[in-house]
Amino acid sequence: MADRERLDPGFYLDLDDLVRVSGVPEAYLRQSIDRKHNPYRLKTVRKRTGGVRNVEIPRPEIAAVQSVILRDILTTKSPSKYAFAYARGKSSVDCARQHLGARWLMRVDLKGFFHSITEVDAYYLFLKEFGYRHLTSFQLARLVTTTLPGSLEESELDLERERPHISEYRSRYVAGYIPQVLGHLPHGSPTSGAISNLVTRQLDEEVGQLASDNGLVFTRYSDDIYLSARSPIERLESQGILSAVTAAIRGNGFVVNPAKTRISLSGDRKLVLGIHVDGERLRLRKDFRDRVDYELHMIRKHGVESHARKRGHANPTFLLGRVSGLIAHAQNVDPEWGRTRRILFRELLPAAKESETLIHSALAYRRERRRLG
Repeated sequence: MADRERLDPGFYLDLDDLVRVSGVPEAYLRQSIDRKHNPYRLKTVRKRTGGVRNVEIPRPEIAAVQSVILRDILTTKSPSKYAFAYARGKSSVDCARQHLGARWLMRVDLKGFFHSITEVDAYYLFLKEFGYRHLTSFQLARLVTTTLPGSLEESELDLERERPHISEYRSRYVAGYIPQVLGHLPHGSPTSGAISNLVTRQLDEEVGQLASDNGLVFTRYSDDIYLSARSPIERLESQGILSAVTAAIRGNGFVVNPAKTRISLSGDRKLVLGIHVDGERLRLRKDFRDRVDYELHMIRKHGVESHARKRGHANPTFLLGRVSGLIAHAQNVDPEWGRTRRILFRELLPAAKESETLIHSALAYRRERRRLG
């Protein structure tokens, strides 16, 4: 796609423009829009917190179109200043750093976040935010959503019953297309993060104003909302803040997941995206540090190939890439601790710097192959 022309995201954009720039046949796009075939596959991935999640991976053709939509349309608009995921130049560590020194912390989880952002939301985003015609907005909404079932976790299965029903869209007839089952944002698509940030801008502004009125710090990292204060807040007042945040969330068409919502009062641990923020500097969790040290110890003791086999990796490059990535995260959170582990890691590798370059190149290639199916 790098050698192709760029899309002119003007008001008169149509399907022919997407065909020309993406190189994907028009017939394929029309079948995708009409839901006559499924351009995704389900992949089960393990979550860091335990359990598994089904991720909808777009096939090469639809991924190519979505990459054009992301590059030439979605990135022309900016997310709110409170959004730290899927935002250029921001990271999970940047998100955690906003809450440094917290003596009170609230985490609110949005239930089934991507699944709850439907083709209705995408349709109105393209129609109102970008100013496209009804047909174009409908077609774009269909191209960035899927009806593939099975991506919800067990705790999210009641989501459909809790979300407001949008009958106006369901009854809309657009140029021969009839909305059947509403599509939702796929977890594995390149466009989903950017769309989610744009759809949630109103929610971000409302919670941001609430935070400002109460002297709180607010950030959102995908489906995780964090509010913090540098002075203690009692439980009764905390419940009032939670009620106000919940009202804003529901008013914007989302649902709170109470199983993943936490309030950390004085004396409690305060973690933002797995990083300690209750102090003068960011700190890694002990289990994270232990994990890195364990991997380094086992590689030193048994060798890379032997340890990789024991961890279920046929290719030791994947193991080394994961360990290198863990150390890179540690260096961002705790530079001194991470630096010592980077030195140990390089001592375990022949031609260390060259090996690290090959590792990351191989992993980038593997991720791209997986993305393209």
